[in-house]
Formats: sequence, structure tokens, C-alpha cells
Amino acid sequence: MSGQKQQCAYLGVDPIVVFGRLIVLAKRGPDAETEPGAWHTPGTIVRIGQSMEVAMCDRVRQKTGLVVTPLCDTMQRSLVGIYDSPERVEKYGDVALSFLCRVVDGAMVPGERIAEVRAFRADEIARPDHMATLKIGFDHAQILRDGIARLRELGEIE
Repeated sequence: MSGQKQQCAYLGVDPIVVFGRLIVLAKRGPDAETEPGAWHTPGTIVRIGQSMEVAMCDRVRQKTGLVVTPLCDTMQRSLVGIYDSPERVEKYGDVALSFLCRVVDGAMVPGERIAEVRAFRADEIARPDHMATLKIGFDHAQILRDGIARLRELGEIE
């Protein structure tokens, strides 16, 4: 199978991490395999035998040092969206679900292959010119726009 093109998409989770009224992003380190130096939501691929919630919480902690829980009472109510465009699947090999989660403990400490962890105001990242300046990686600009809109609907941010 080595050298053959991937035939199936993986399942990914890309959380929107809410810290107070701020949104936490991680900056990929210079040794990252894809998009080094890009800011992103601290997501991951869901492993066999792992729930999306466990995958999300574990990866956020590994990448940022923060302990999170779903923002709403269930993962379904915390859902931001499903990101399954053919371009995404072709480029990154996964279909991602994005969820809102809230920081409940921990301290911002960059994990392996993460250069920096930082909390941003929504207006610092929501505008297209700010997203370009920050170098938002992958297709996370759309995920962040959708997440910010959902947070505003819920009254979590202004």
C-alpha cells in the first residue's frame, strides 16, 4: 500500500477553544509537517476506540496545556459545523467536525510541534485582513468564522 493514494477520509475534530470571552489558537512550530508557522484550532484525527469528545479534550490538552469540556451540555449542542468539502478531503485527507469547548483548568503551554499558544479576541481573528495577517492555516478561517458566529448566537462573546 505504500505510495498509494489514500482512498478513504479520516474523521477529524477541530475545536473552537473558549477561554473566558477569548478564543485560543495554537501556532504550528517550524518543524510541523504541514503549514509550519500557521495558527490553527488545536484539532486532531479521531483514533479507533476514541470518542470525538475524548479526542478533542486530549488533543487540546496536549497542544495547549488547557483542560476543556464541551461548551454546551452535549457534544451535539456544541457542534459548530461539518467540514467535508472535496478540496479539504483531497488536501488534508479528513472530514472534520468542529465543536465549541470551554477551558476549565490548566495553563497555556505549547505542546510538541507547537511554537505558541495564545488567546485572541473574536475581532482580532474574525476580520479577513486579520486572518491573513495571522496566517490562519488549513481551512480554519472558515471554521473560526462559523465558530465565532455560533458563540455570538449563544451570547458567549460580543
